Amino acid sequence: MTVRRSRAAPALARHRPAPTADLPIVARKTSKTLRTVLAAALLVAAYRYVVAPRLAQRGLGTWGPAVPATDTDHLRVVVWNVENFGDDRDRVENVVATLRDLDPAVAALVEVRDPAALRRALPDRRVIVSKRGGRGRQRLAFVVDERRAEILGEPVEHAALAMGGRVRPGFAVRVRGRPRGPDFHLALVHLKAMPQGAGLRRRQWRVLRRWVEALDDDRDLLLVGDFNPVGDGRASGSEDELSDLARTMAAAGLSLHTPPGACSAYWEGPRRDAWKEPSLLDLVFVRDLAEAVPSDDPLVRVAGACARTGCGRLRSTRARPDPFFAQTSDHCPLVLDLLQADDDP
Repeated sequence: MTVRRSRAAPALARHRPAPTADLPIVARKTSKTLRTVLAAALLVAAYRYVVAPRLAQRGLGTWGPAVPATDTDHLRVVVWNVENFGDDRDRVENVVATLRDLDPAVAALVEVRDPAALRRALPDRRVIVSKRGGRGRQRLAFVVDERRAEILGEPVEHAALAMGGRVRPGFAVRVRGRPRGPDFHLALVHLKAMPQGAGLRRRQWRVLRRWVEALDDDRDLLLVGDFNPVGDGRASGSEDELSDLARTMAAAGLSLHTPPGACSAYWEGPRRDAWKEPSLLDLVFVRDLAEAVPSDDPLVRVAGACARTGCGRLRSTRARPDPFFAQTSDHCPLVLDLLQADDDP
């Protein structure tokens, strides 16, 4: 039996409209663009909230902005709580390696427990250490690359800020960048920690304000360090304390500068589990110094784990410790790149 094919079928097929023939070309392109944008947004979100935290756990995350290499147009200052520097040899090596990578002209360091170890580790730098360090022997230090910065006069230790010796003093030097400035006071502090220390911290603010107001022979000032604005244990305590501190310092002519992401340290968090939470403990206040503060970039950048995670939380356990949080410091370096500028007349 022979089956004849209908010759009408191909003709009907030729005249059947394509499924999208009625859609305008613009509409099809718009639909494709929206699908592409949506897919890209999903990929970004997946990286930010799924992939990046897992990479951060292994020390491989790259979400945060990188700190650029220092150059001859800038005077780099690094501010860093180095978490009881000297208590652990491996941590000492990691801290020193980080400092060399950041390559500051001046580093302002908090919690130096072993000044001799700092000097041995950085023999090519001038190391200036406070005499006092409170009950925890956590001294303050400046590390200076004298090829790029010089110290004018003698360092000044403000014993009144130690509140009778219970906590740390203030420590200040006058810095001048080589070859053409800027010059300014660099004042370093480490205020009382913990929510139960909120009352003492606020009394330290008054002492601190009187001290910086007395540094009027040159009003250019960087006031930096670990201010511990953690609040008094209430839900909004840390935000309230930071706002009050900023107002107190503003009355002395200082403005607060914070890094993008507004974090500088990690802590265990309220759950005390493997995830560590970001917080803002280390601060930079500036008075005058207009010739050296960049107008188009943030003055303060953050390095270390804070940059790697973009100030997101990170995971660190005993079995899989985060290489920065667990093996270097629970604080992140703050990096300031001041413009090389002529001194004030």
